[in-house]
Amino acid sequence: MKGLPSSAMDYIAPPLVIEIVSTNWRFVYLSKQAVYEAICVVQFWIVDYAALGGMRCIGHPKQPMLSIYTMGPETGEFRMPQQFRGENSIKSAAIPELAVTAKVYGKKIKDIGNGTASGTQHQPLKRRLGV
Repeated sequence: MKGLPSSAMDYIAPPLVIEIVSTNWRFVYLSKQAVYEAICVVQFWIVDYAALGGMRCIGHPKQPMLSIYTMGPETGEFRMPQQFRGENSIKSAAIPELAVTAKVYGKKIKDIGNGTASGTQHQPLKRRLGV
């Protein structure tokens, strides 16, 4: 990979990276995307459960959003993001067994952030993944 040190070229990127947006939305949407693209992460999710991102990233009116960037093998660049809200079904190219909706996913992230998540809320997802 051009421009990366040899130690980075020996690195095997994870198939999926999930970033949760906080007040650092510019860093997540702009800088991290470039980093993950450079190391060839297959899929990069940005969970913006509080609609903190700029309008150019999540649209207008600002609403909670899950943006999924998938690597184009022919270009080595992320394609335009798929964006999900509410009950949209989400399928992951990196983890095909994963089946969630944007609404459920965002709710769990909010609950975790508020310290109200319980282990039982996550068991159906764990069971589907065989964890």
